[in-house]
Amino acid sequence: MKNSVINGDETGINVGGQREQCHLISTKKYTYYFHHEGRGFKAMNKMGVLPKYRGIIVHDFWKSYFKYKCEHALCNVHIQRELKQIYEKHKQEWAKEMSDLLYEIKEHADCVPGKRNRKGNVSALRKACKRKELRENGVDSA
Repeated sequence: MKNSVINGDETGINVGGQREQCHLISTKKYTYYFHHEGRGFKAMNKMGVLPKYRGIIVHDFWKSYFKYKCEHALCNVHIQRELKQIYEKHKQEWAKEMSDLLYEIKEHADCVPGKRNRKGNVSALRKACKRKELRENGVDSA
C-alpha cells in the first residue's frame, strides 16, 4: 500500500476442474496472490488492496481496474500485443509504426544514466530523440 507504483494482473487457474482466477498485486520486492472464483470488480474488492490504494497501478486494459480511484498506467507488453494484433489482423501500418516507436523509446530510456530520476530520464530521452531527428535530417549535432 505504501509503494507509489504497483502492478495488477489476473490469470485463469484450474481448481478441481473449474476455471477460477488467481489475482495478483506486485511490487519490485513482493507479490501478493489472491484466489477467487471470479475475475472482475467483485473479486478485486474482496482482495482488499485496490479499494484503499491511491498510487499508480500498472495493468492490462481490464475495465474493472478503472473503477478504482488510483492513477492508471497501461502495461507496455499489453499495448504491444494490441498493436501487433491490429497490424496483423487489419493491416494498419500506424500500429506497426507505433510499436516500433515504443521499442525505440524503451531502448533510449534503458540507456539513460541515473534511470531512477524520472525528470532526468525525460530530459535525456528528449535530447536523444532530438539528436536522432537531427541525424535523420542530415544535421551533425556534435
